[in-house]
Amino acid sequence: MERRKAPDHRLPAPRHGGHLVRMPPSSASPTPTPARRPRRWLTPERIGWALLLGFLAWKLSPQAGAALGVASMNQEAPDFQLTTLDGQPITRDSLRGKVVLLNFWATWCPPCRVEMPGFQGVYDDYRDRGFVVLSVSTDAVGRDAVDNFLRERDISYPVAMASGGIVNAYGGARVLPTSFLIDRDGLIRHEVRGYFASVALRQAVARLLGDGGDDMTDTTTNGASNHMPANSTSMHDAIPSNED
Repeated sequence: MERRKAPDHRLPAPRHGGHLVRMPPSSASPTPTPARRPRRWLTPERIGWALLLGFLAWKLSPQAGAALGVASMNQEAPDFQLTTLDGQPITRDSLRGKVVLLNFWATWCPPCRVEMPGFQGVYDDYRDRGFVVLSVSTDAVGRDAVDNFLRERDISYPVAMASGGIVNAYGGARVLPTSFLIDRDGLIRHEVRGYFASVALRQAVARLLGDGGDDMTDTTTNGASNHMPANSTSMHDAIPSNED
């Protein structure tokens, strides 16, 4: 059977004088392009990066200040009386005239372990010029365990066990490690909470010993309280209450 073609219902193109006439394009307006949204600059990712950079700047500023000689503190070091692991009594007044790094630490503290070789190197280089490291252990494991820990790592600078008196006098040592750099006159010039890089320490010690120029003291901190802020990264719970 022959298939019939479906009827073509399209309108024929208009003709004028036998010629095909092209119709003008439709005058309907084109579909408007949606406007671009303004770019958001305060995205969560950028806020996160800003907070991270601000935190790093806050953590590194004490070390930069120590290296550059900008004193973060300028107050008298609280008195203390300790006995080192080898039985030598040591007090604040007995260290007068020396540059002292007073460092609170513990054997279980990872940053403490990392910074100790650097402290030993600076101590070896400057001990004959009047630099002393006094490391105060906040461990509750006892003297013998701390002494064995130090021997395994060839640490030779003076170490004493913490007492409640010195911990409270220096703000509770709520962050480990915490270091105080004390000048020849018994004034705390720098405080570093957390890891203290040996490069920054070396610069600060040389400057305080008179080998690297004068310090630029921030006088706005004169007379500040001995108690430090309470924020912490690592805590210790067992501190003996008796003075050594």
